[in-house]
Amino acid sequence: MIKIFLVQSRYTKYVSYIEDIYSSYDIINMDKESFVGMLHNFMSEYGDIHSCYDTLINHIGRFVREYGENWAGEEVAIYARKFGDPYQRYYFNEKGQLEGWPYGFFG
Repeated sequence: MIKIFLVQSRYTKYVSYIEDIYSSYDIINMDKESFVGMLHNFMSEYGDIHSCYDTLINHIGRFVREYGENWAGEEVAIYARKFGDPYQRYYFNEKGQLEGWPYGFFG
């Protein structure tokens, strides 16, 4: 399982964020196989994936819409929290949209 934790702003210096390694441009230009490889490389180096990027989540939504929920060959779990609240899991619908996603989460 690939776990992705989304936050509105960085909370700690002890967590590595995907945007420290990959730019929005890098992410949006990756095909599905490259993107899955990037996620696995990041996880093997840093553990769980943390991000403040709306680009990351939008690209995942596109893959869900185009290839279905098993686009990565394994489950991709999205967790998010707002300003210190506990993490909540979110699920994509068949249109690649996160169900119950808080309006304005990324600003």
